[in-house]
Amino acid sequence: MTPEREALFRRFVRPPFHVSQRHQDMACESMMFAKWFDSIDSAFRLKHIDITTVDFRNEPSVENVLFIRLLVWTEGAEFPQVVELRAETAVVFVEIKCEGERYALLIEQPRLATGQQRFPEVPAGMMTGFRVKVKAAPELKEWLGLDLEHVEMEDLTERLPGPADPRLYFSPGLLNERARFFLVKIEKRRSELDALRSRAAVIPYESAAIVPVVIPFHQLPARVRDLKSLVAYWLCLEPTTASADHPRLR
Repeated sequence: MTPEREALFRRFVRPPFHVSQRHQDMACESMMFAKWFDSIDSAFRLKHIDITTVDFRNEPSVENVLFIRLLVWTEGAEFPQVVELRAETAVVFVEIKCEGERYALLIEQPRLATGQQRFPEVPAGMMTGFRVKVKAAPELKEWLGLDLEHVEMEDLTERLPGPADPRLYFSPGLLNERARFFLVKIEKRRSELDALRSRAAVIPYESAAIVPVVIPFHQLPARVRDLKSLVAYWLCLEPTTASADHPRLR
C-alpha cells in the first residue's frame, strides 16, 4: 500500500475497537476492501468506517481475507449502515446428458441458516483470480469423476445483456458479494446415472456428508429454493425458451 493510499484510508477508517490493529491493517490492504472503497460514489459523502469483523481463509494474511463487516457512517445519517464485503462467488451448473435427455446436478448439504440438514442447491464456491474453487469439488470428483480444476466451463454470466460487468449481486442492501455463473456439460450412460442415484439414496438423512443428487433438468425449479440455483437454471434454458418473455435475450 502506498503512503498516499494509507493516508486516505486512515482518514476514514477509525482505530479498531472490535478487531486487532493487525487484522484491520490486513483488511485495509486487501484487494476486496480496496475495490469496494474505490467504487464508492462521492454522493454518499463518506464520514468514517468502523471495521467490526475480519475473517480469513486459513492463516491471517492480506491474501487470505475472506469476509469483512463494516459500519459505514455518512454525512447527515443518524445511524451507520452495515456493509459486508465477501469474496466473489462462482456458481457452477453441471448439466448431464444421458440418451438425449437433460439432467441437473444438485448438492444436498447441511445449511444451518435455513434449518435444513439436506438443503438442495447447485455447486458453488469462490473465484480466486481467474480460477474457480468449489467446496464440493472432492465429492464431485469421487462421485462423477468430474475434476473441476481441469474441465471446460462456459461463463453463463456473459449471456446477460446490459452493463459491461455482468456479475450479479446477491443482496446489495447488505452485501457487495457478486457471482459469476458457469456451465459444465458432461455425458453419462444410463447405468452410470442409475448407480449415482442409488448410491445417494442410501446415505442417512442425518449425515453431514455432501451428497450429489441428479434430477431431470426441468424439475429443478420445483426442487430448490436457492436463488443462485434458479438463476443458473434460467441462464441454462435454451435461447428460445429463455427469451419467450424476454425480447432482449433473443
